[in-house]
Amino acid sequence: MNDLQTPCAGSASRADSVDAILSRRSTTESYEERCQYALDLVCVYLQEENAQRLDQCLRLCAFDAVWEAPLRNVSYDGLSAISANYQKFFRNVRDLRFALLEQFATPERVFVDSCVSFTMTGDAFDKSPLPVGAHARVRRLNTFHIADGLIRRVTGYEIWEQDAA
Repeated sequence: MNDLQTPCAGSASRADSVDAILSRRSTTESYEERCQYALDLVCVYLQEENAQRLDQCLRLCAFDAVWEAPLRNVSYDGLSAISANYQKFFRNVRDLRFALLEQFATPERVFVDSCVSFTMTGDAFDKSPLPVGAHARVRRLNTFHIADGLIRRVTGYEIWEQDAA
């Protein structure tokens, strides 16, 4: 398999907008261009994945996208359910930190290995393995399924640890 590995800020940067990425949907032709587009799409998605920019983040997803965390046995179908899940999360955590460890892509899949840490101030997760008040450190492997230039499915495999903070 020829895959492309690059840091999140490869071609996409903070200056890249959702509109700029989406304008490239139909202009990618070669295998390498399609891999780079997939990486850039997910990079911008991750940059916009915050309470203030959630609407922009979700523009990068298909209307019938699915977001799932199999180890917690949860799945959210469609943008409304995905948005509600994110809003619940952002309302109920503080001190959120994200560290990208590695990512790679094919034209149809982007794999992102990362660590996320936060303190849960409320009911932030359906079927959370840790109690409210806990400081969590979560190792995540997210698989983004890409089709027609949009994110169709995000599957997040999570390893949870309670941190002393």
